Amino acid sequence: MANVLHGFAENNELDKVLPEIKRVIKLGGIFSVVEFKKIEGTPGPPFDVRLNPQDVEDILIKYGFEVTETVEVGKYHYLVNSVKN
Repeated sequence: MANVLHGFAENNELDKVLPEIKRVIKLGGIFSVVEFKKIEGTPGPPFDVRLNPQDVEDILIKYGFEVTETVEVGKYHYLVNSVKN
């Protein structure tokens, strides 16, 4: 999932989206999230909508994923990898 989790969080849609993602990923399957870093400026959504890596990790854990790694992927993004438990 790339550059959309912040929108689901902003629109209070996580309870609709994340259970469906969990449903379609097999046990032990990998779910990766790429998001914009929580920094001012472009590209990306407004600062107040952006999620920091800990926010993404907390969301994934809440919905039954085990976070395996969080890394920077360039100037504007980071990646959070997780596994379905």
